[in-house]
Amino acid sequence: SSSPSSSPAWWRPPERPEAMTVRYNPARRLWLHHVRGTVLPSVWLICFLTTTTAFILCHVYDPLRRAVRDGQKKTVLFYVFQDCDAFFGLITTFVTFILTFFNSTIFGRWWRLRELCGVVNGKTVDTCVMLSTYVTDEAELREVLRYLWLAHALHVYSVEVGLTADQAIATLTKRGLLTAGIETEALRGSSFASSTPVSIAYGWFLSRIAHHTLEEYVPEAMRATVFKHVQLNVSAMRGAAADVLMYMSTPVPLAY
Repeated sequence: SSSPSSSPAWWRPPERPEAMTVRYNPARRLWLHHVRGTVLPSVWLICFLTTTTAFILCHVYDPLRRAVRDGQKKTVLFYVFQDCDAFFGLITTFVTFILTFFNSTIFGRWWRLRELCGVVNGKTVDTCVMLSTYVTDEAELREVLRYLWLAHALHVYSVEVGLTADQAIATLTKRGLLTAGIETEALRGSSFASSTPVSIAYGWFLSRIAHHTLEEYVPEAMRATVFKHVQLNVSAMRGAAADVLMYMSTPVPLAY
């Protein structure tokens, strides 16, 4: 095998895998380190404003309540506070009921997205292991896996906000996943925010497997079985990648 320095960028593992995912580390004693990756950075401001407003209103209402308790006349402002208290008491059950289903729906969608991304990752690894078992020629293996990793990269780029087609193509070409010419032009004509480029890459991968790799490196008795498993994995990966975009482009209905 060739040395790591001569291998293409996509063939080598990333130098800093920890930078790709925000992970929870219980060994860190300082609680501020645990804020990353949570909803707190997005809601701290509204929580602060709500708490401050409630604190100020309590200091406004408390003198009115004490005055009425001591026998003074009820004012309009006192009735406003009383009506607000009755209103919030009335809708507490309703809001709790709605939020229970809403939070359940949101969490279910998030977990489903996690499962779909896991399908793409897991099936990709399974397919790599299967092909590495039969394909002994390193050059052929790299060429086959290039299409597979290209599809995986396109799946990641499809959910990246603000990424243009030219930027994605330039990055993929630089990393050795995409070759200039027919491949570049085929992807340039499709939207990277859709599942079309992913389907194209998986099509290239299956075509290479069916018309070249199986005939050259897989025993004839095993070709049908291997191709069936590869095709099932590709169908699962392509469907999961498309479902990720479906979940991301279809938010929870506003009325619900």
